[in-house]
Amino acid sequence: MTSTIVVVDTETNGLEPDPSADSGGLLEIAWVPVALADAAETSEGWTVVADAAQACLLHHSQPLDPAARAIHHIRPEQVDPDSGNCLARDVVMHDLLCAEEPGDMMYAFHNAPFDMKFLPELGLPVIDTLQCAKHIWPDAPKHSNQVLRYWLGVAQFARWSETPEVWVCYGDGPD
Repeated sequence: MTSTIVVVDTETNGLEPDPSADSGGLLEIAWVPVALADAAETSEGWTVVADAAQACLLHHSQPLDPAARAIHHIRPEQVDPDSGNCLARDVVMHDLLCAEEPGDMMYAFHNAPFDMKFLPELGLPVIDTLQCAKHIWPDAPKHSNQVLRYWLGVAQFARWSETPEVWVCYGDGPD
């Protein structure tokens, strides 16, 4: 039985991976592990593994697509390899892959087919929360994370990174 779901969000420099870019077109990745709580300790069901949550900007030395920037608002200086603000893709992926626990862990993405194009290294099963949302809330005005957040009345919270969507998927935010 799966006891951990790692909710992941990415920000990219366009709609397709770019093999010529040092980041492959991936600009940021954020993840929040959510673990099945011990029923003897709590009735909460699932709980955030707060010390394992990550948000990382990645080195990207090529020009940023203006249409992509309008969505994620990442500035070129944030992903400049010389800035000290970001990490090499292989370092970030190493951290994520080393935490994989086959048989005990799954990933969750909102629009998994899109994100998985940029993360072919991942080897665990995937939940697509976009498909879940369309099934659970067919009458929602739209099914993007932010529309669902407002439509469902999920509380506003301080941004912990450029990608608060990982918290929206989980339905909570950091204190």
